[in-house]
Amino acid sequence: MSNTSVIRAARVVGLLLAAIMLVYLATYDGVWESDNPFLVPDILMGALLLASSVLPSRWAPPAMIFAFGWTAGILAVTVFNNQLTRDEFSVLNLGMALAAAAMTTLLIRVLVAGRVPGQVGVPAG
Repeated sequence: MSNTSVIRAARVVGLLLAAIMLVYLATYDGVWESDNPFLVPDILMGALLLASSVLPSRWAPPAMIFAFGWTAGILAVTVFNNQLTRDEFSVLNLGMALAAAAMTTLLIRVLVAGRVPGQVGVPAG
């Protein structure tokens, strides 16, 4: 998979995750309550994913790495918090967290490829 393809796929995944977050924020009961500890991180998650996915090609990869890393962390905490406090397991949140982690990894590989001799993206011998 070429660097351009990875970045294009990351943009699509970022926009999809941002759309899911916007729908969640718009429709889920109780999300806007003042005692919701995830409200600000969820808003930031959607905003970071959306903004980083539409940045120019020069700035998009590092911004998406941050946004996807943030998303993976927040959603991982959410999955475990819901399991511990409500005895609920969200396959959607876990899937989103795994997608964000995968995109972070792929984008790091793209950023490093060709910049460090003998490392990721440089063919052996």
